[in-house]
Amino acid sequence: MAEIAALKLIVPSDVTHTGGSASVSATGKVTFSDTQYLDVEGIFSSTHDNYLIVMQGTGDNGRDISYQYITNGSIEAAVGAYTRQRLRSESNSVTGLRDTLDMARLSTSSSSNSGYHLYIYAPAIAQPTASRSVTACAYSGAFIDDYAVTYSQSTAHTGIRFRANPNTYNITGSLTVYGLSQ
Repeated sequence: MAEIAALKLIVPSDVTHTGGSASVSATGKVTFSDTQYLDVEGIFSSTHDNYLIVMQGTGDNGRDISYQYITNGSIEAAVGAYTRQRLRSESNSVTGLRDTLDMARLSTSSSSNSGYHLYIYAPAIAQPTASRSVTACAYSGAFIDDYAVTYSQSTAHTGIRFRANPNTYNITGSLTVYGLSQ
């Protein structure tokens, strides 16, 4: 993929998965199919302050796609560490939700292929990490999910794990990571 002005394409140093298949091209595009877990490592560093992950994908049987940060190979899954605030626009209604979990979600119950923009702010600095994702999906005619998420632990992250929720299902799709120029 070509670089976009003010965005620096990041090629992951390692992509691992459980089940299915996953690969990373020389240009940094990560493609995955029927994977239970997809770990994308070596993408966050002191080179960039903020990051954008552009992703398209879906979970089996309408399952959510969720994410957790990785720090030097360890999954950041502390219970209650991720707080999310969701704003959803669907049909003629707008709803909200707030919860605290051991992961953050990108989408909610859709069997349709969705598109995601996940912005992550200062993940390589040992401080609580904020992120924002916007999901567009064709489920039920179309909906938009907008999430603000905070990770409460003061940890410097090196990567991210994507998975279905619950984790007994699989995800399929592709993604590209960009560092935002300052």
